[in-house]
Amino acid sequence: MSTTNPGDRDDVRLARRWRQTPSPETALEIGNLLQAYALFTDHGHRDDLAALFTADATWDGTEIGYATASGPDAIADCVMAHFDPEKPMVHLPGQPLLVQVDDDHIEAFSWTLATRRSGGVTKPLIYFSYDDVMRRTPEGWLFRSRALKLRFRGD
Repeated sequence: MSTTNPGDRDDVRLARRWRQTPSPETALEIGNLLQAYALFTDHGHRDDLAALFTADATWDGTEIGYATASGPDAIADCVMAHFDPEKPMVHLPGQPLLVQVDDDHIEAFSWTLATRRSGGVTKPLIYFSYDDVMRRTPEGWLFRSRALKLRFRGD
């Protein structure tokens, strides 16, 4: 028996709807979208990153010390502000929890580990999660919103 706790985090509330799964094809496309975001971010591909967001998309990184942005170009600029080819970074996203809300709307939770290489040292390790909303568009599935939630920082 599952109980709802008013203090539950958004990810726990989403997990309670875990049986509302998208089709395997949709799940694969969403998985590709998540990996494309990580790769475009890590390699500084601003325009490719911007193309992953709907025109009305929002991005919120305030919980991990970043800014907020609205619209694909502003989001890409905000994310790319952290790109430095002299200090390469890597995002290692985990398997997403995908909940199909309706034919054109998916909510997702995923975690990631990110780190940067600088001066011969790989540091810091940052563990955070993404709370995402994806929308089906004529171009395919795109991010409608993305919020980064800090789990903890490793030394």
